[in-house]
Amino acid sequence: FANLGSYTFHEFEARVVDVAAAGNTAVATVEGHWKVGMKGRGIREKNFILSDTWVRRRGKWQVLYRHSTPGPRK
Repeated sequence: FANLGSYTFHEFEARVVDVAAAGNTAVATVEGHWKVGMKGRGIREKNFILSDTWVRRRGKWQVLYRHSTPGPRK
């Protein structure tokens, strides 16, 4: 997050595609799109798919692992 100040967010969309839960573990799949400006680098636009693995510990859900990959162009 050290570089967060270098970004200007123009668009951000995220849609939960699926959630699979088993006991104290869940996996959520999200499709998204973002458009960001980067100081000195112009504007970048990306589609992405990410999967989060969640665990419930002491009654609270926490992300244990995240995987992100480029998504299809729309």
